Amino acid sequence: MTMTTQDFFKKIDDHFFTPSKLRLFEKFAEGGRQQEMWVNGMLTCLFDLLLEESSLSHWEPQFPLSEFLPLPSEGKLSQEKIDFKIVISQSSDPIYLELKAVPWYLGDKEEFNFALFNSGYLPDDVVKLANIKNGQRFCLVFLYPSPESDLENWKKRLGKFIEKQKPIQVSERVFANGQHSEHLYIAKLEVSYGGV
Repeated sequence: MTMTTQDFFKKIDDHFFTPSKLRLFEKFAEGGRQQEMWVNGMLTCLFDLLLEESSLSHWEPQFPLSEFLPLPSEGKLSQEKIDFKIVISQSSDPIYLELKAVPWYLGDKEEFNFALFNSGYLPDDVVKLANIKNGQRFCLVFLYPSPESDLENWKKRLGKFIEKQKPIQVSERVFANGQHSEHLYIAKLEVSYGGV
């Protein structure tokens, strides 16, 4: 039976919401360190496992954005890359993922990490994904510790960020079987058509 998008994200949750990995995220949060390369490596291992068990048809890291852009009349092709292209089956739309893994707080855990929503981070990823007209597009954001203890603040800040992205449409997809922990929150921000 072919995996659904919900099944796919459950595999990601199951891969990271283990006692040993959650202990690592707890340490990452204490140090206030960005751990995108480590999370990227863990996702690479997961996608290889899913490919071996035939749950995925194909996956590709660093997929060139130029595949989706018109040829420039002059100048060079875009060198930007999409972190992951996932093909669950030949009959399903590809899933394109941009990854972020950042501490929710800085320093003494009282100062919100504003860098998350600033240029060079999520806004640039949203614009990249909006250039893709076919398939499913997600910013996969690993936050540690989880903002769930301050969920109202997360929703408020995310709402402001989403408003600023218009006319590109961004929404947080919450799947029924998603997992949560005080040490980790994985936000699945879906990018829809528009504006690019």
